[in-house]
Amino acid sequence: PQNLNLKFLTKEGDSLLSRSGTIGKIGIITKENENQLVSNGIAILRITKKGIDPSHLKNELEKEIVQEQFHSFSQSTYNSYLNNEMIGRVLVNLPTVEEQKELGTKINKIDAKIKEHKTQISKLEEELKKIRDE
Repeated sequence: PQNLNLKFLTKEGDSLLSRSGTIGKIGIITKENENQLVSNGIAILRITKKGIDPSHLKNELEKEIVQEQFHSFSQSTYNSYLNNEMIGRVLVNLPTVEEQKELGTKINKIDAKIKEHKTQISKLEEELKKIRDE
């Protein structure tokens, strides 16, 4: 449509932050998910400066201390909601790009191991259930 505001369309590398309901959930837009329209319950965090890795930003925003800040900010409103000013008050650590990527690689490896172990646990639980149900 001609009257569509392009700032509400996703771009590769954007971080999406849930700002209403279950606040603080974060995702990163990939090339495959570009040009999606975002509702007002989601904030688009678009990196406009070099030196910030989207994965690092996501990891910083997922930290417990940041999540606690989001929740404390949102408690000042009737419904859980984060406006742009509240989101902008959060401070994140920004080491060099090389350090950001190195940290991201470590986190991704650990996340992959956790996922693998959860899959193994689920399979073992299913196996145990079958044995108990015999």
